[in-house]
Amino acid sequence: MYYEVYLDLFFLLNVCMNLVSCRLLTVLLHRNGKIFKIFLISAVSALMQCFALLLPWGTVRLRLGISQVFLVPMLVYALLGDKGWQFLKNLASYYLVLFLLGGVLTFLRPELTFGNILVLGFASAGALEILYRFAFSSKRRYLYDVLVRNAGESYTIRALYDSGNHLFEPIGKEQVHIITEHTAASIHLKEHAKGIRVIPFHTIGNEQGIITGYYADEMEVIRENGNVRVLHPLIGISEKEISVKEEYEMILNAGIFE
Repeated sequence: MYYEVYLDLFFLLNVCMNLVSCRLLTVLLHRNGKIFKIFLISAVSALMQCFALLLPWGTVRLRLGISQVFLVPMLVYALLGDKGWQFLKNLASYYLVLFLLGGVLTFLRPELTFGNILVLGFASAGALEILYRFAFSSKRRYLYDVLVRNAGESYTIRALYDSGNHLFEPIGKEQVHIITEHTAASIHLKEHAKGIRVIPFHTIGNEQGIITGYYADEMEVIRENGNVRVLHPLIGISEKEISVKEEYEMILNAGIFE
């Protein structure tokens, strides 16, 4: 069977589908994602799809199918940067997004031409970007993805920037960031800590007590206007829940961006 494929249109179609699926994934997982990074990942993935299309062996479906086996995991890792179980969860979520997009396209298929798909794809990508930037701007302003690196492993934590958290270690005056026991266990903070500190605290309601802080190797706060890296951050463990609705797992110190 003979196929006539226009590579430029094939490339544009893959770019717009990648843009939509990547932005949907970041919204679904409540993760930050720079539009330039998403566009770059989408374009590189689309170029590799074009390259797979031109390979001189097998059928077109076989070549594109095999390329997806490698490209989808690479795309998800490049977009979110997680490893281990979190990467597998991200990958499963991305396949869910692709399944939903495929269902929508199948439903609309009788009404769609190739040109309509391109217009709909880029219009959807633009609408999603507007929604992401404006509808969620109030939440995104104070919520950040934080990479905590410890003992050669990297963990992604959703964090709240709290201007009221002025907790410092009393001797060295080091900033203290707060997580729960559950989060500390999930990132193996206690097992691989580079040091321990006992930190007194008091709240606005005059509650007083002591929490234990542990040093991690490194912490990086992901921001659209530039990441903030902290070597050997001091992370205190709270015995109480810090987010009733589980919107975040860490409370950043008020001085983190100074």
